[in-house]
Amino acid sequence: MNFLIVFVAVFAVAYGDANCTSSTKPNLEDDIKAITKLIPVSKIKAIALKYIANDAEVQAVVKYMKGSEFAALVKAVNDEKLVKDLYTFLCSNGVDIYKDVNTVNKLLELPEVQPQGRVLPAARTFRGFLDEVEAELPLGDMKKVFEQKKATSAVFKAFFDKISGSEFRAMVDKFWALKTVQDIKTKLEALGADVDKAVKLLKNLLGWVSN
Repeated sequence: MNFLIVFVAVFAVAYGDANCTSSTKPNLEDDIKAITKLIPVSKIKAIALKYIANDAEVQAVVKYMKGSEFAALVKAVNDEKLVKDLYTFLCSNGVDIYKDVNTVNKLLELPEVQPQGRVLPAARTFRGFLDEVEAELPLGDMKKVFEQKKATSAVFKAFFDKISGSEFRAMVDKFWALKTVQDIKTKLEALGADVDKAVKLLKNLLGWVSN
């Protein structure tokens, strides 16, 4: 199980009806919903609420994500021009990314994003949370739809080209090298999360060849 899967699920839980408009139909929102609709949101919510209410380790992770260190990292990412440009692209193609991002930020008590213009416990119950979430996700079906959209949807292909390009990769590499991010990686690995596997999955998905 890798930690990236949980962020996919959280995005799906937060994903709502788009308020951003697009002049073309079908738009990118339709493509993304074709993937996220495969996620059993109610089951993921139930798993998350169960662990948040009863598991000290997951509570510690949530507490960390609501802290100043994580908030500073999120702000730094959202302040990047490439990220702002990506949000603008998503919004102009029918995806209300600001609503989606701010829904998650509100849950984590982080600042809202506006359009342009501590040591955790060493126990392994967090891994159990990750495993339960992964068990509910139809990952094979999601990947098939993802690849299908790349091949058949021009706007989804344009979105993929943006997030898989060399400039976006350079930005990701810059943040990956930050001490804060490496500290988070160490903490997650201590909780049983296979971060390296998540990174490999992301690179494969985006077509990035490891150096």
